[in-house]
Amino acid sequence: MSDSSHISIAGTTKQDISVLLQRVSEVLSPDDGPHPLHAPEIDGNAWAYVKDCLDTGWVSSAGRWVDKFESMMSEATGARHTIATVNGTAALHTVLYAAGIKPGDEVLVPTFTFVATENAVSYCGATPHFVDCERDAFGIDPAALETYLDRILIRRNDQWVNRDTDAPVRAIIPVHCYGHPANMNALLAVAKEYGLLVIEDAASGVPGCSASTATRPSPPAAAAQSLLTTTCSPGGCVISRPPRGPETAAIWITTRSDSIIGCPI
Repeated sequence: MSDSSHISIAGTTKQDISVLLQRVSEVLSPDDGPHPLHAPEIDGNAWAYVKDCLDTGWVSSAGRWVDKFESMMSEATGARHTIATVNGTAALHTVLYAAGIKPGDEVLVPTFTFVATENAVSYCGATPHFVDCERDAFGIDPAALETYLDRILIRRNDQWVNRDTDAPVRAIIPVHCYGHPANMNALLAVAKEYGLLVIEDAASGVPGCSASTATRPSPPAAAAQSLLTTTCSPGGCVISRPPRGPETAAIWITTRSDSIIGCPI
């Protein structure tokens, strides 16, 4: 992997850095700090909605407000289905598990992301395999990825394996950072060439990448917690385009059966 594809300020001038710092200061509050990465805004009807949850007893994995969140997320992204989860990590874990990722597999992940992306892979017993990111939107660099995979992968027994570890490389998780969509068209082309399942981590990408992620064949996983661009306290969701398949994921996520759906928990 080339050094030029790493996120770095190497080679920049003092003037470049001064301009960068000036632009950052323009979006910060005038206070001395510290400045949080994201500061939640709790206003409007938020207090009334929380009180309604408490008053009606719907405070867990089902209820009118969970249904409303799922419906609004589907509408915003154009997806057929949204399944709420306890957090974004659980959403990623669910999608990876449903995709058949298992011990011994390798999953390509970006070097620039929150550790939850790699944790979800590890929860399946698989190994995170780090690949380079590009400098503009912080997503996986498609050109660097293609060059790297051409060198590191070999075709064996009808699957692509890591020539260094002999492990099958099964999937790739592009991450949409801070509302900036990864270059999905180019990444999908590379993934198709090597038969990789594409699972999008949109935890900090909603709503900025919502229009792009919803049109893909593989489901993205999104989170909605206080540090992210869309918040519902801790929370996440699996966003699925295919018309069939989400039922099993819903059962895994909620450990529920038809006999208890519709009853306050």
